[in-house]
Amino acid sequence: MWQALSRVTGRGAGEQTVAIVFTDIVGFSSFVLERWDDLRVELLRAIEDVVAPAVKHGGGRVVKHLGDGHMAVFADATRALNAALDLQRAAGASTSAVPTRACASAFTWGARAGSATTSSAPT
Repeated sequence: MWQALSRVTGRGAGEQTVAIVFTDIVGFSSFVLERWDDLRVELLRAIEDVVAPAVKHGGGRVVKHLGDGHMAVFADATRALNAALDLQRAAGASTSAVPTRACASAFTWGARAGSATTSSAPT
């Protein structure tokens, strides 16, 4: 219903092909549960410092934060896969926090492209 309303009022993009990338750091939750709150916040900021620029540079947009994971949307699969590969490289090269480099080996991502009903066009 909301998508239909958005289309009627001119705000919606309707159905289009998009690519979505999900990121995750394997074992992050159990790792930070054993640490203090300040380290958790520092790690989440360091992860964001890696993810946000790579997604933006790839022409995408982060649409949801899932703890240590992100969901980003792209206009096509090529942009999504290039951004995901850039994320993988950036996580290993991060200088913002030593723990981010340690997490790089556990950094995972998945991508899916297809038709979706959207309320706004991806960038």
